[in-house]
Amino acid sequence: TGLSLSHFLYSHGELRELELDEVVGVAQVTRLREVGSGRYIYRQETAEQGEDSIFVVENGAVQLQIRTGSGRDFPIARLGPGQVFGGMPLVCDEPHAETALAEGDVRLLEIHRDVFRYLGRARPWLAHRLSATVVRVNARRLHHVLARLRQEL
Repeated sequence: TGLSLSHFLYSHGELRELELDEVVGVAQVTRLREVGSGRYIYRQETAEQGEDSIFVVENGAVQLQIRTGSGRDFPIARLGPGQVFGGMPLVCDEPHAETALAEGDVRLLEIHRDVFRYLGRARPWLAHRLSATVVRVNARRLHHVLARLRQEL
């Protein structure tokens, strides 16, 4: 239900940065997407419709990885329930910098392109706050990856 989804988003993840009424607004526009084990949610350098959504892991785990110049897949994060990923093509018109892969069967909450555009017209403050959260989450993730690289180099 919408109430339980709002509670999940507000108490279990990276959308806690939003106010409760904003989380309720996000819960109202998400749709459920199930992805089978080993399937790609999106690939690095893509931005096509259907792959450009903002996602929140509801159940299961998602691995984020980048493909290096030598063709090696380098894991950068393992995401669990409540964690946000994707959306950079919507927020800043850039393709994904990473690949997202389902580890086991995964249930995702998805905010797709049309819904994000609707939010931009109907609730611009919410679209802005959601965009800021996506950028902040990605910046934190990048900071973590760079710290790991500094240790390895």
